[in-house]
Amino acid sequence: MTEVFYKKNNVNDENIQIVEIHKESGSFVEQNELILDVETSKENIEIVAPEDGYISHSLEEGMTISVGQILFIIDDDKANNQKIRNPQTVCDSCDSKEISEARFSKKSPKDSY
Repeated sequence: MTEVFYKKNNVNDENIQIVEIHKESGSFVEQNELILDVETSKENIEIVAPEDGYISHSLEEGMTISVGQILFIIDDDKANNQKIRNPQTVCDSCDSKEISEARFSKKSPKDSY
């Protein structure tokens, strides 16, 4: 099981907004597949899957979440993944899979939706 969250990249960012969800909870995703678009105070970011597996989240478009909260969980066992109902607890050490430069692509606001 892999927890994926967005770490603070800008000193001003305390929250991010979920702009668009491309994969519903329970779906199978492949590594580097687009999962969702988020917006920070400075940029729009496409979040992609760090690995193959079944995704679990309770996100909704327009939702605002705190930086450091878990965005979604990926598990290679669909049965385990379906048991995860609310994965958005704040990570303690944020040592799970951080969204890094390799895991998201930035869009300037003019390229946004």
